Amino acid sequence: MRVTSLEPVLVAPPAFAPHTTRLNSACKLAQIAEFAASDVGPVAAVAFDAEAQQLVVAHASTNEAPGQVLRWALTEGTLAAIHNLGPATVVKAQFDASGRLLGAIGGGDAVGSDLEGRGRGVRVWDTRSGEVVRELVPDARVNDLALSADGDWLLSGGPTLCLGLDPLDPTRSEEKKGLLLWAEAEMKTCARGVRVPVAVALDAVGAIRAYGTVEGDVGLWQDGPEILVGWRGRARVLDLEFDRARRYLAILREDSLVVSNLAVPLHLAEAQARSLPVEYGAIAFDPTGSLLAVATNDGWQLRETRSLQIVAQGGDSATAVAFSPDGCLLSLGDEAGVVRLYACAPSQRD
Repeated sequence: MRVTSLEPVLVAPPAFAPHTTRLNSACKLAQIAEFAASDVGPVAAVAFDAEAQQLVVAHASTNEAPGQVLRWALTEGTLAAIHNLGPATVVKAQFDASGRLLGAIGGGDAVGSDLEGRGRGVRVWDTRSGEVVRELVPDARVNDLALSADGDWLLSGGPTLCLGLDPLDPTRSEEKKGLLLWAEAEMKTCARGVRVPVAVALDAVGAIRAYGTVEGDVGLWQDGPEILVGWRGRARVLDLEFDRARRYLAILREDSLVVSNLAVPLHLAEAQARSLPVEYGAIAFDPTGSLLAVATNDGWQLRETRSLQIVAQGGDSATAVAFSPDGCLLSLGDEAGVVRLYACAPSQRD
């Protein structure tokens, strides 16, 4: 693969030093780096490794480019590794919290597709070695998937399997046998054409699951088959996300953004989309759960979680978003395959 630049253009001095300030509602965001390579597809998912030394980017497939994972060394600003995700096309992907494991849906259209059942099957890669570690539901039509932050569980949803919950370490399946029974029960429900999920989410340890539908409905479960709560909506659910401490669930629909308090559970705040409808989007909480990043075709925003007040925003469309583990960096990927990094402006760093 031909790389545009092994040294991405830094528009400000590198902000990867230990004294970098954690992102907060008071700091002014500044772009500090841009990572781009030729012959890659749209950014399907982005993550940092556990030490925030590398940026890991999953690129969806196109007619011209295969699905790929690129690992960028942040301090050097160089491309550290490239892994092809072929031969299957990649249409949707998600990392675990460490950026080591990548779950990807194969087949169908590229990121941003509005088709139900757009992919077939799920594969899980080790992004350090580039090897497939699990292959799940190979013939099933899949809309979305979610990896628990600890990398132990994968939840997939679509018109064929409805909701499938798989332990990525099969030896641990007995630990949460109730979850597997719950998934089997949901498969029977969905087989009758009820509640086909287009978006799914797992909490950090796979104990709480959420799914959203084309109609805008959201369901939330904990261990066992009983529903905790359900919310009705008016527009398609694009993405769902739990914060690390399992206090909040963020719901991104075509027409709105909602944050719900899981302790009550009630909606804390709601914001309407700037242009209707939003065609695609992704959301991510910072490590403290106090900030929520929103990436859509209508632009991106950084918001306070409880009020959804906008802290920073940009007009460029984005397909993927992630915070670094220390909360000091924000990454945004786009349809052109470019990832931009943001941090607090130099005058506001420690």
